[in-house]
Amino acid sequence: MVLQDLGNPFQEESHDLYSIDTRDIANPSSAELLQSHLKKGQTKFQEFVQGLQNHPTTFYEPIKKNRVDFFSQDSATAEPSKQKLVKENCQLFSKLFISCQSRECDLQEFFQHENQPFPAALSDGGKLYACQKSQLASILESYITSPDQEPDTDVIIIDGSALVHTLPPKRSKTFEDYAALDVLPTIHAYAMKYKSTHVVFDVYNPSSLKMETRSKRGQGGRRKVTNKNKVPSNWRNFLRHNDNKTDLFHFLADKIAHMTVPNMVVVTKGPDVLSTSETSLDSLDKCFHEEADTRIFVHARHATEEGSKTIMIKANDTDILVIALSIFPSLQDLGLQKLWVAFGHGQSLRWIGVHDLYCYIGPEKTKGILFFHAFTGCDTVSAFRNKGKKTAWQTWDICSEASPIFTKLSQYPPILNDGDLEILEKFVVLMYDRSSTAVSVDEARLDMFARKQRPYEAIPPTRAALLQHTKHAAYQAGCIWGQSTQRQPESESPGDWGWKKRQGGVGFDWLVGQSHSVPFTDSLIELSSGFAMDVSFGRSWPPAHSPEACSTLKTGARQKERAHSDTESVGITVALEVLQWAQLEGSKNPHDFYGLLEGVQDEVGVFPFEGVTDRCGSSVNWNARRAACC
Repeated sequence: MVLQDLGNPFQEESHDLYSIDTRDIANPSSAELLQSHLKKGQTKFQEFVQGLQNHPTTFYEPIKKNRVDFFSQDSATAEPSKQKLVKENCQLFSKLFISCQSRECDLQEFFQHENQPFPAALSDGGKLYACQKSQLASILESYITSPDQEPDTDVIIIDGSALVHTLPPKRSKTFEDYAALDVLPTIHAYAMKYKSTHVVFDVYNPSSLKMETRSKRGQGGRRKVTNKNKVPSNWRNFLRHNDNKTDLFHFLADKIAHMTVPNMVVVTKGPDVLSTSETSLDSLDKCFHEEADTRIFVHARHATEEGSKTIMIKANDTDILVIALSIFPSLQDLGLQKLWVAFGHGQSLRWIGVHDLYCYIGPEKTKGILFFHAFTGCDTVSAFRNKGKKTAWQTWDICSEASPIFTKLSQYPPILNDGDLEILEKFVVLMYDRSSTAVSVDEARLDMFARKQRPYEAIPPTRAALLQHTKHAAYQAGCIWGQSTQRQPESESPGDWGWKKRQGGVGFDWLVGQSHSVPFTDSLIELSSGFAMDVSFGRSWPPAHSPEACSTLKTGARQKERAHSDTESVGITVALEVLQWAQLEGSKNPHDFYGLLEGVQDEVGVFPFEGVTDRCGSSVNWNARRAACC
């Protein structure tokens, strides 16, 4: 009975470590610990014996256990208060600004830099700043009236991942039951109604650009997906693990492909495609799209080329609605007459006529909507802080010169020129302030912060940060969404478009150019040189306020930044300490200056100006200088 219910574990070909009854799979790192348990125990014993020989350890002192829970889930780590971090950074920026004014520093130069390693206007504590994508769907829907009843179409294309999320197991005890009782009857109903049914599943790559968005949802426990294995009690938690979804989608694809249905059903399985009918699917097979959001339109193009005049896409994602609008003209050229998106589910289900929407929106915005959507925030590109889709859409209405740029960056390959960035700067400035006459974001930052007294987090990003943001959006819009109908899209390296590899996937490279020297900016170094040179550091130091002095400080500070690029708090801490010294009401005591620098060293382990050379190229001996001056 046990073998019948749970299966024979000795016939298992998998190399995973799993629980026999629940089929929960242990974390790979935990499985490795199992292999090293004997060695760890021997190590503990040797430490105990050495303690008896060399230390006053009693024989009866217990040996501590090596505690390992193989099937536990990683708990979320507590993050520091982001509001507190933003507030502190804003206060620091304000203090720097006041000090720059009092010392007649170059304010234009000062506002060309961020005061932290990531732009406050575009990030959430160094991570992607999310927005409500659904606002754009609401804007688009406002142009048309949806029908009260489901329209008739030839073909339906279903977002398989969304389908599984809306079909949690109710009566099912095993995965075989789940397929037979929940999924297959639903697919069969579609096959009875439509001439062709397509089910498109996501593919999950370890280096996906969406890893950060998915990580915010958490990661559930791992479980094997086989016929006799029990379905988990927490379905949502199960679907948070990418490997679980991959196994489940493959399992369901095989089940769907073996259905007996009156009309053809096509289903994806990884890059491959399966069908209930013997028909040529060369235009669908070996597809390299990761997201169902884009792969759906490979199937839409296939159906159109096969003669379908009306297509229904069942999905609940704003991205799919936006892509559908952008590619409708090309499908229309192939003979498609009507394209519908069944948006939402349950009581909120409505049918959006993309063909009608295209007529109302017009070709200008249709061609540029991909980049607009990415530029103003999506799952892989950060949004502008407190600037939603509605504000951005209204800005587009009054900044029509942005349309050609949006169109160009919505196509593959996207090409970004300096002139394009200037127009995008104007768009961003207007999005933040309709009455602004500034022509650049750096100029607008100074005007909004100094004259209009906007909070630091409510001013635009720097030009350098905006350039990186534009690259992120252009890659998503042009390289990914812009090739939605291509079975095997051209591959572009994310590294060329503002991303960088990191542990566990791909992350943002927030800043380039001058802003990459934050927080040790030229303006901050100029600020520090204004008073640091007033202290008598010895005869070999360059004259106060001289170009040599500024250059010397710049070199040393940047050397320290490069050496400690992973310590993000170093620059901010140094800047704050420097400001505190500057605010000692004109104190010229070298002891004050050195004391604060040592305070920085004690706090972050970095001596800010260590390694600074004098005008002769010799290394500055700070200890000797302090002894001579103090």
